[in-house]
Amino acid sequence: MIRSALLLFSMAFFLQSNGQGWDMLLFRRNSKTMTTIMPGARISISDKDGRYAEGTIKKIDRDTLFITEYDVRKAYNMWYTSVLDTVSAFLTPIYYKDITKVYRRSSGFEFIRDGTLFMLGGAVYMILHLVNSAIQHQPVQASSMAIAGGVTVAGLMMHKLRKHYYAVGHKYHFEYIRVTGK
Repeated sequence: MIRSALLLFSMAFFLQSNGQGWDMLLFRRNSKTMTTIMPGARISISDKDGRYAEGTIKKIDRDTLFITEYDVRKAYNMWYTSVLDTVSAFLTPIYYKDITKVYRRSSGFEFIRDGTLFMLGGAVYMILHLVNSAIQHQPVQASSMAIAGGVTVAGLMMHKLRKHYYAVGHKYHFEYIRVTGK
């Protein structure tokens, strides 16, 4: 008898505790879902007022994202070396229709993808070729300078064309999905 009462109580408890869901946002490009935004996810956004918010989503409730932002600053210890320290954490509410930009997360080898390595490599090769030509008293080869200049310009174009954020508008948009029955 006690076992059946305990089983009934535990089943009722687990059914009640697992019944609560949370709202979520779909970030879409035209009709394709790029990412699903749920509580616990990291996000970097800008809104219509120009405010930048980066942090962890605490909850999504009634069309509003509540983002936990951390104020991290350098602090010095007794050996006069700097360490990062969290000064404060605060909750920022942002209405999802006010979001104008969603920033991309930088992934590994971003300096190659955005053209920084090409710009640096082309410029260093130009300088090295000019210095070697001056030291060895030889003429500067126009073909080597043209190739190095081309690599530098290609890196500059890659850097300018690289999208660092998605502009929310007609191509990119949010779709709010209400899960809670409030």
